Amino acid sequence: RAFIAGGWEALGLYQALGGQAGNSGLPAVSLEHFMERILPTAQTADLVVLLSSGQGPHPLPTTQCCVDLGRLKRSLGFQFITVEVAPASANGARSDPEPAPGAGDLSYRQAYATLLDEAECRLKVELPAAASEVLIPGIDTFAELALKLALNILTTGSFIRLGKVYRSRMIDLRVSNLKLYRRACAIIAELSGQNFDFSTECLIRAMHDVDVPKPLPKNLREAAPEEQIKRARQVTRLVPTALLLATGQYTIASARRALKEEMPIRDLLVEALAARKRAEVSK
Repeated sequence: RAFIAGGWEALGLYQALGGQAGNSGLPAVSLEHFMERILPTAQTADLVVLLSSGQGPHPLPTTQCCVDLGRLKRSLGFQFITVEVAPASANGARSDPEPAPGAGDLSYRQAYATLLDEAECRLKVELPAAASEVLIPGIDTFAELALKLALNILTTGSFIRLGKVYRSRMIDLRVSNLKLYRRACAIIAELSGQNFDFSTECLIRAMHDVDVPKPLPKNLREAAPEEQIKRARQVTRLVPTALLLATGQYTIASARRALKEEMPIRDLLVEALAARKRAEVSK
């Protein structure tokens, strides 16, 4: 989840929501909500990323916010990194925008410097002079693009470390629309070595708990993709289950039991494919 100082108002959506962001049914995105409700529940396996893009090197609004974040990191033990995108100027030198309120105070600078010392990693992206060109008035296009790419690196790296990527394919994706439904079928086919129709059938079987070799009812097999997607949204870890089923080494029940253990889906898949290959060689 992502949070920003000022919440929906800082995103320019407060007026669009009629000044009722808190009652709109939208999730809370303010930094204040994060500090008060979310961060105190963090655990050692959690990662907090402090982002700074187009706002200078001081993204936190107050000295107390810096102090509280550092204190909670020490007491709760979560991981903490910073990502700063340094804007460029036309002459190639770094151009620092207006700092955050209070950033000029000695107490703030000291608190922020102390907080940075707590970080396990500090990622800094320095933009070239060409990135100072204004493409859209009021929007630092290149800085925002650089920040998005930096976040892509973090999320992709996290998925790889968690064992959710195999042969450059995301194998623990959620099927929430037609594009992802078709992508899931293609990934299952590619990685399991099965044909597309059988892989699609495995996905449908995992949705409805119809194990192999039981016949798949016609109404499920021929249901419209929209109906399949509606069902897919309700199933936890659908694609990993279907992928293991497609290897021929798991039933739906045994796949789900295995996925509840600590071994990543990537390792389970590698073992299943190796076991199938050994069985084929021994025949």
